[in-house]
Amino acid sequence: MSRVTLMTWLLSRVRPRREQLAGERADASRSRWLASAARPTRADLGFSVLVGILLAASPLTGATRMIPSLALGTVGAAAVLLTRMRRPRAPEAELRPFLLARPSLIDAALFALAALVFAPTMAWLYTRYTNAIWQNAHGLFVPLFMVLLARHALRSDTSPQEESSAWGFAFLVPGLALAVLDVGIGSRSLAAVGLVLVLPGLSLLLLGARRTRMIAFPLALGVFLVPLTTSLERFVWLSEASANVARHLLHAFHYPVIFNQTLARLDTGRTISISQNCSGASTLYAGIAFATMAAATARSRVRRWLPLLALYPVLVLANGVRCFLVILLVWYRGLEALHTPLHGSSGIAVFGGVLVVLWLCADRAALREALS
Repeated sequence: MSRVTLMTWLLSRVRPRREQLAGERADASRSRWLASAARPTRADLGFSVLVGILLAASPLTGATRMIPSLALGTVGAAAVLLTRMRRPRAPEAELRPFLLARPSLIDAALFALAALVFAPTMAWLYTRYTNAIWQNAHGLFVPLFMVLLARHALRSDTSPQEESSAWGFAFLVPGLALAVLDVGIGSRSLAAVGLVLVLPGLSLLLLGARRTRMIAFPLALGVFLVPLTTSLERFVWLSEASANVARHLLHAFHYPVIFNQTLARLDTGRTISISQNCSGASTLYAGIAFATMAAATARSRVRRWLPLLALYPVLVLANGVRCFLVILLVWYRGLEALHTPLHGSSGIAVFGGVLVVLWLCADRAALREALS
């Protein structure tokens, strides 16, 4: 038997065996996954659908893009469902719901009044949250995180006794007053602040003072429901910092671009302004909300401070690189490049990238537990 024939014969014997072993390993891995995955409950399905709807309604894929939004919502819902199927199931005693206090007639009347007064405010907030990623793109997800964190905190409460505190009126009445006052002013933001005040008032009336203290942090996250004002960017100098990063990168690559604060002038006569929308202010606001939540749930002191300290420099660097790339795009394609999907997609990429970095800096195990 020649050497070539011998090698062919050996390969014909080894290759099927290798493929068989690979198939057996794949079957074993699939079996382990199926064994670790529990059958989804109606709560799992409902929660996954809710997350999918929020992702689809959010401006994370840009404005008026139906197919990408539906795709993002579907993928997000499937990922959440698979994650919940594989998570350890809590004992039944741990999942026992706590009791809400039965509201009195006066309480019920105030709840109905609050729902009526704040209905226009909530409709306005929805439009602000879904308008564009450049402002308040995180707003839709804040109520979800508040509910998840509050549910996790209340699981440690084993008392079946109903509790209520009249101190809720101290928050409920001023919150309603702000909403009524805003009807004449028309700012909408004042009514949003009133809504944030009403939430602890409702908690005190329905859960009592002790349980309200247990969910003090989730209630405090309500401040991030108030929409971002354009004046925030002026106090944090994001546009200037991003322009400086872009300027250094352009000069490092020998592009003769002259900067006048946030205005970039190309040698072709074109000018590009790094405006408030391009500053990353929306990403900063969302990052502060996420970093605050990560800090409150972290068990390690380092992990508690790392997301908060890393947010601003990571955002400035990422947004500066984005401005650098946009200027290069205009350099080679002209100002019409600003009206292409690449311009908006780069902002979405910065938004997602900064949140991913914060997630990596956080105490992920503690955060997952708090949101489970």
